[in-house]
Amino acid sequence: MIVVVFTGMWLEAILHQIIVARHGGDEFKKYDFKSYREKLILLGVSSTEVLDKVDSFKATRKELVHEKVFFDNSEIKVAQQEAELAHQVMSSVSHALDI
Repeated sequence: MIVVVFTGMWLEAILHQIIVARHGGDEFKKYDFKSYREKLILLGVSSTEVLDKVDSFKATRKELVHEKVFFDNSEIKVAQQEAELAHQVMSSVSHALDI
């Protein structure tokens, strides 16, 4: 699951850099705590495929990083599938942002 955590770090960093470069630091401050989806839309990404992958990735990352033992949503995640999703997020976001 290291891939999921580091993909989240990469995504936060790349979105920060591009938003600041294109829109300035003040605009980034408005978007700092907004979702990946909202940040990507600001950057002109409109592909529902990319945005849906990012939403799914965000849910997985949140579950992994902020895991609570007493919560059980009765869903079993497979590490390899979640790592593949993380890879797809990096690839599709990179392509959508031309980086």
